[in-house]
Amino acid sequence: MASLAQARMCDGVIRSELAKMISNYAINILGKTPNTDIDCVFDDMSGQPKDLQQAAITACQLGLMGLDVNGNPATSFNPKQTVTRAIFGTAFSRLLYGDMHNNTGSNWYDAHLAALFTDGIIKNITPSLQELR
Repeated sequence: MASLAQARMCDGVIRSELAKMISNYAINILGKTPNTDIDCVFDDMSGQPKDLQQAAITACQLGLMGLDVNGNPATSFNPKQTVTRAIFGTAFSRLLYGDMHNNTGSNWYDAHLAALFTDGIIKNITPSLQELR
């Protein structure tokens, strides 16, 4: 974006936007490659812009988002859902640690947030905290 105002840096982020951000980071900065053999088809993405549809698929094929608690592709992506610390922490944990913390806590996000906290990556692990762009 040409300016911070256009980038909406103080606005909340939704899942489809996070998918684009984290996928671009994973590919362009960390050199990760999506597994295109994984079939990620979501029943709620048809009304989304094409770039966000592709981002959801890519995030799923990278093993970051659009997955169930066991790490398998989910049926729905929930593209307009506001991103909470639980959602962000889970995606970021999967980026750093792979599937190590999937389905290992009492909630789907517990082990992901705990790992990020233990490693000093995040200090606030309040799952309902709203993330900003």
